[in-house]
Amino acid sequence: YFLGHRALDYLYLVPFLLATALFPALARRAAEGHDQLLVLSEKALRYIMLITVTMTFLTMLAAAPLIAWFAPDGAFVRSVDVLRLVIWGMPFMAMHLLLSRVLLVTERERDFIPIALATMIVSIGANLVLIPRHASMGAAAASVFSLGLSAALHVVYCRRAGLGVPLLKAVAGSAAGVLAAWAAAVLVMRMAVPQWGPRWTQLPEAPGWGPALAMVGLWLVLIPAVVLALRVATAAEVRQLSGLVTGTDRPRNGGPVE
Repeated sequence: YFLGHRALDYLYLVPFLLATALFPALARRAAEGHDQLLVLSEKALRYIMLITVTMTFLTMLAAAPLIAWFAPDGAFVRSVDVLRLVIWGMPFMAMHLLLSRVLLVTERERDFIPIALATMIVSIGANLVLIPRHASMGAAAASVFSLGLSAALHVVYCRRAGLGVPLLKAVAGSAAGVLAAWAAAVLVMRMAVPQWGPRWTQLPEAPGWGPALAMVGLWLVLIPAVVLALRVATAAEVRQLSGLVTGTDRPRNGGPVE
């Protein structure tokens, strides 16, 4: 379980750093009013979900070679299934990281207490029920369920604060764009190089890293095209959020933010 969970611990840094970088912009929008904060929160959640769902699906596809890299002797082969399951907690983790900062800039810190207590109690209960029956897979399922509960509670408390961030486009739209791009990549590879054996749920079986890297490269190229076609994202929004993350969107000399 520890080896399978390690990738989630490492990848956690990505949504954490993104949410932290966006915190000053969220604070400025909160000072301008809930409407401005809501618009930015929805955009930020959409793009963080695009990134984290892509990383999640890629990790699931590459679970076997990743575990083999950490443990080349094959002693931890069961960790592959643990990783493929527990990594799906990352999108939930990304949601609660961003929405916790939304609550923070609206001075709703007290809401963290019931969220943390409920998540802790459910996590302990889920582990007590699932681990004796399913061992490491039960622990992985309990982790994903607890992270999902935390994300759901953050959504509930944001709505109580008058910040009902639209989830359909942010979550479902992002996931649909990433998965549609993968499906397109698989179809292209099946027509172009069928001998590589591209599959829907794993990287090509052909020997060496070349086929796998080519498949992933094509997929990453297709993702922007698909999400733009589905209107999950726009080029203007990408530029705006890039400026927020890097700090170039900050107002100068106390002037308003555009």
